[in-house]
Amino acid sequence: MELVFVLSSKRVRRDQMSIMADILLSIKQPKILTHIMYDTQLSYTQLKRHLETLISLGLVVDVKSRDNQRSFKLSEKGKIFVATIAKNGKNNKRKN
Repeated sequence: MELVFVLSSKRVRRDQMSIMADILLSIKQPKILTHIMYDTQLSYTQLKRHLETLISLGLVVDVKSRDNQRSFKLSEKGKIFVATIAKNGKNNKRKN
């Protein structure tokens, strides 16, 4: 399933892997849901669905912040995954 969002009046399609990678890259530091929504340009419903998947895969953990707000951060497994994405991105740029 592909999602569509508007960026500078152009339609850009992102697949699920791209969306999940954007979410993971957004939460290198713990963030509340609203901030992740702004960073990834996803609706509340879309973000919740993808976060549930990432949590079930063990890449993201749900934590309470100091002011008792729900926030999300990368698990150790998620940090390794993000590092792998970054490493593969650098390798792909060199090949092109």
